[in-house]
Amino acid sequence: MLVAWLAPLAAETEAAETEAAEDEATPDTPALPLSLGENHTITSEVLGEDRPYMVYLPDGCKDGGPKAPCPVLYILDGSAHFHYGSGMLARMSGNAQIPEMIMVAIPNTADRIHDLTPTHTTIGFDGEETPGPSTSGGGDAFLDFLEKELIPEVEARYQPMPYRVFSGHSLGGLMALHSLIDRPDLSRLTRASGGMSRNWSSVPKRCCEPAVMFTTRYS
Repeated sequence: MLVAWLAPLAAETEAAETEAAEDEATPDTPALPLSLGENHTITSEVLGEDRPYMVYLPDGCKDGGPKAPCPVLYILDGSAHFHYGSGMLARMSGNAQIPEMIMVAIPNTADRIHDLTPTHTTIGFDGEETPGPSTSGGGDAFLDFLEKELIPEVEARYQPMPYRVFSGHSLGGLMALHSLIDRPDLSRLTRASGGMSRNWSSVPKRCCEPAVMFTTRYS
């Protein structure tokens, strides 16, 4: 009898607690969006297509010009690296390890291999014929896009200091090294990792062979 009498009371108490928890979890003030950067699109005459890019813009770099002389980091494979890259810049600049820095992240479109390879080949990393890189060899056109279209637009919009850092990994690293050798004025500092193969580019022969030569998996 006691259990039967207490059951409705327990249910009523549980319902009241649930309602209170929901009220507490739903504040009267609306949630504000958290913005990590800006999305832009540029129409490229060089590439014949619209190209998106993302910008991380710290508070100290928003004014531009002499009042906010910030360098710019251009990073390839931008969709993969934007979130952690912006976090690293914010953390390191907050600890006074680096200056505040604008980051321009350049995503891939339909054909990453075309954009991020300097020379055309149909030979894979294993030395065998493969259809994978059949569209390779568009790297110089991609660098033309950066040099003649994207960088001028970024510099006109944000007025950074004339100090650029170019970063890439895997095939993006290959393109970063290619730009360092063929277009040294494109950036003051280049950061690259991976992506070198004698079958895919002459970059290893011109920059690193025989000091560094390795085979890596298909990127």
